[in-house]
Amino acid sequence: MGRKGISKTISNKIRKHLSEGLTSKEISIALGISAATVNNYRLRFKTQGEQFPNTRGRRPNIKNANVSEATSASKSKEEQVVKGAKYSEFTYIIDGTKIIFNSRPKTLLISKKRMLVEF
Repeated sequence: MGRKGISKTISNKIRKHLSEGLTSKEISIALGISAATVNNYRLRFKTQGEQFPNTRGRRPNIKNANVSEATSASKSKEEQVVKGAKYSEFTYIIDGTKIIFNSRPKTLLISKKRMLVEF
């Protein structure tokens, strides 16, 4: 039994969404296919020489919203948090190097080659 292929239109839609920087999960939900299929096509396109933006790392939790609107909304939320919070800095000077923490570390271990900080 052979593999089931997808149409050229869906392949082109996958390529378009990948170039826009969407994740595999977002594309799979939009097109009704599995995320593994999207990853397979991403690999296929990359072997053909195409490049797509990097989508690794944390992304804001955006559902059906414009990215620019979401970033401006998240900035205003951050500003509200900063205005209401009281910051206290914990400063350590070790061999002439000043280290500042926003919260008090639970453990601070220092050796010649490394420093371990546990919060």
